[in-house]
Amino acid sequence: MAYGRRAGVRTADSVLGWLEIWDYAGGSSFRGFVAEDINRDAKTMFVFFDTHSVSRDLKQALVALIELAEGPLACSHMVICIERSIPEEESKGLTRGLQWAGFSLTTMDFWSKGFDVLSSRWIFMGMEL
Repeated sequence: MAYGRRAGVRTADSVLGWLEIWDYAGGSSFRGFVAEDINRDAKTMFVFFDTHSVSRDLKQALVALIELAEGPLACSHMVICIERSIPEEESKGLTRGLQWAGFSLTTMDFWSKGFDVLSSRWIFMGMEL
């Protein structure tokens, strides 16, 4: 994925914007970005769940993130990136909850033009919106 634009020219894969989202009710914050693949006419919102995100109630925040991606950002996909350093019993609960919401484990092959990309730092869970 190309990160950014060159001299005002859109590349095939571009990061359209960076996000920092604060959930005041649940006490969580998330960082992410929206990427576009103009060849497939697809936008994806990537959101990072780190060790500070999982200890709080995520239900309302997750619903808001999905609505944001699907609505005003007009994304066709959403990927939650879960930090692998989260303790196992907490990450199991988180992944089960995300599966219940419609996410499934994924690789980055859709965004990396067919190459299976795994991360030693993140677990990827994706959803088509």
